[in-house]
Amino acid sequence: QIKVVTDSQAFHAWMVEQLPGTGFSHSFQNITAQFDTKYERKWRQQGIDKFYELVLTKKRHLAQPTIEDIFLKTYQLDSCDPQKFKMPSQPVHFALDGKKGQGTVVFKDYMFDSQKQRGLVSLIVAEEHLTQSFRVAIIKSTSGPGKALPFAGDSPAGGGAGPATGGGWRVFKADNQQFFPTPGIAKSIEVVYSALQSPENF
Repeated sequence: QIKVVTDSQAFHAWMVEQLPGTGFSHSFQNITAQFDTKYERKWRQQGIDKFYELVLTKKRHLAQPTIEDIFLKTYQLDSCDPQKFKMPSQPVHFALDGKKGQGTVVFKDYMFDSQKQRGLVSLIVAEEHLTQSFRVAIIKSTSGPGKALPFAGDSPAGGGAGPATGGGWRVFKADNQQFFPTPGIAKSIEVVYSALQSPENF
C-alpha cells in the first residue's frame, strides 16, 4: 500500500484521475492534522485542519517492456572546415522510433577555438515530455579515416571521445555535462554530423 496525504483538493483529484490502468485500487477519506509536519503546523496556524488521505492498494502487476540502453556514437568526418560551420537556422525535426510524434533539435550557439582545433555546439533537444540542453564537441582527429564509431565505455552515456580511429574531425558528446541519454540525444549528435556535411562547411 501507498498512503498519500495532501492539503490540496486539486492535487488529490489529479492523482485519482491518473489511477485507471495502473493496477492500483484506491480509497479516500478526509482527515484532520495528525502527522505534525512542518506544513501541517503551517496550515493549522492559518485555520486549515482538513486534509485528503488517499490509500493506494496494488491489485495486479503490470509488465513493462525493457528499455534498451542508449549508446551514443562518435562520428567521423574525413574533411570539413568547422571554423566556417554555419548552424541551421531552423529547428530540425526527427521521427521517434516506435513512438508517435516527433523530436526536435534546435541549434542555439557555436564556438570554435582555432588554436585547440575544437568546436562546441549548444543545442536544445525536445522529445515527448522531456526537453534538455546538450552540447556536441567537434575536435581534430589524428589517425586514418572512419565513419561512425561506438562510444567508449559500457554506460549508455559513454565517456570521453572514444578511441581515435579516424582522421579528419570527430563529432561526439562533449564532456562535463549532465543529461539523460535518450534517443533524441543520440539523434542530436547525428544531426550535428549531418549539418557539418553541408557544402558550405567545406
